[in-house]
Amino acid sequence: TTSSLHTQLKQDSTLSEQPLPVTQIQRCICSAFFANAAILANQPSQSSGEENEPIQAEYRTVRGDVPVFIHPQSCVFKYPPKAFVFGEVVSTTRRFCRDICAIEMNWLYELAPHFYEKRTAQDGIRDNQLMQQLRAANKSVLSDEQSFEQLFNI
Repeated sequence: TTSSLHTQLKQDSTLSEQPLPVTQIQRCICSAFFANAAILANQPSQSSGEENEPIQAEYRTVRGDVPVFIHPQSCVFKYPPKAFVFGEVVSTTRRFCRDICAIEMNWLYELAPHFYEKRTAQDGIRDNQLMQQLRAANKSVLSDEQSFEQLFNI
């Protein structure tokens, strides 16, 4: 019966006297939603200057670089974190993230190293230099009738 089940569950579940630290809970949520991460792209500002207009901070998803915003009904809307994970995106006038949990960026590398690759500015510079070298090599190989831009649809 339902009351019997309730009694059994009540006996088996013992609550800790001290709650888990918030950081542990945030890290747990981050480990579950690591694929849905976004980082702050710009500082929040009022777009039209009206006093009643809400302040919007723009974020970019870590994978895909898609612009997203915190949903206006979120409890963190007025206090935008530097990075967060989210449960869903609602597309209306903009892409709004819901079910948000603030995180530290380094947690993504720690908790999901199989998904994220830690990169530095030097990595980006090397990638750009390599791409320029490849473009130069490809340009020299192409015939006069076929330009590099046509080949790669640039």
